[in-house]
Amino acid sequence: DRIMPVLKEEKTVILNTDEQRFDFLLGPFRRRAIRWEVWNRVFRRDIIEKGHVRFPGDRNAYPEDYYFNYCYVAHCSRILMLPDMLYEYRLRPGSVSDRLSRDLMIRTSNLITLALEEHYRASADCGYLADHFPPFYYLLHKGALRRLRRYQWKQGLTVRDARDILREQIGDGDGFIRRMSEAYDDPAVRASYREDRDRFLQFTERLYTAELLDLPASGFRRALRRGTLRLIRRFFSKRV
Repeated sequence: DRIMPVLKEEKTVILNTDEQRFDFLLGPFRRRAIRWEVWNRVFRRDIIEKGHVRFPGDRNAYPEDYYFNYCYVAHCSRILMLPDMLYEYRLRPGSVSDRLSRDLMIRTSNLITLALEEHYRASADCGYLADHFPPFYYLLHKGALRRLRRYQWKQGLTVRDARDILREQIGDGDGFIRRMSEAYDDPAVRASYREDRDRFLQFTERLYTAELLDLPASGFRRALRRGTLRLIRRFFSKRV
């Protein structure tokens, strides 16, 4: 059994402006300071109906509660968090959730992200989030790229092999690489990396993503980037 962390005291999050919702979704919410599963909270029906918040239509999109909550929070002005443990969730080996958590989930992450962008653009009160979506596109794919990196290194594949996997699992692979590249230096993306606790993990992810996207760099910087990744990969291989 695993006990998920709970708050020490009651806390209220106020989201009166689009900018506050933007910062909250890409900050504490994305870093799971408040978890995004649907089973650990109570929702207001009027917000669900007014914002037309639904689970994704594509049954292959996973995790579907990830999408639901990103849509729901975009229409909220206040969130109350309680320190009480009111729900027990049993994790069963071999379940759908357990099996999918071991996959690369590149395709499903992309389905969720595109569906979220569509919801923001279709909602009259989500204009700011829709207009500032590039960092969402980048940061919501971080987990999939992390799993791809682990898979590539564990299987002894090259970066070119990893790009081929991306293109195979995402219909518009070149469009994905272009959009990720454009958002790479977005201020919100940089701020998110700075605020994450595990600085070494974020550093390695940043290097790997730059190499995977084949971002332009001077000869020296490219050589340094690849050399550092080789050292990290060698260390990773010894621990597998």
